[in-house]
Amino acid sequence: MQQKPPIRSNNPRNKLASQEKSEEREIWFKTVVKVINWKNGPKAGEKEITSEKISEKEWLNYCKQSFKINTSSLKSQTQKKLQEVEELIRKHGGFA
Repeated sequence: MQQKPPIRSNNPRNKLASQEKSEEREIWFKTVVKVINWKNGPKAGEKEITSEKISEKEWLNYCKQSFKINTSSLKSQTQKKLQEVEELIRKHGGFA
């Protein structure tokens, strides 16, 4: 049985909302990449990390989104993991 493709509206408000969501996802993915880079520290053979530093606003958004996404574990476990990640990032000098 074939499924019908989703109906796409040409409504300008829908396009604007879709574009805004896309931009939010892009910002989220960039922040996640920064956090992973700074958490892991320099790769073997590198002296320093070339990724941009994490701003306070980005870190707060990362924490907020992590709590929203992580529904499988307790809030205290998520908070503990975020504190550990924050310590590693600070150790590697990743905050602006």
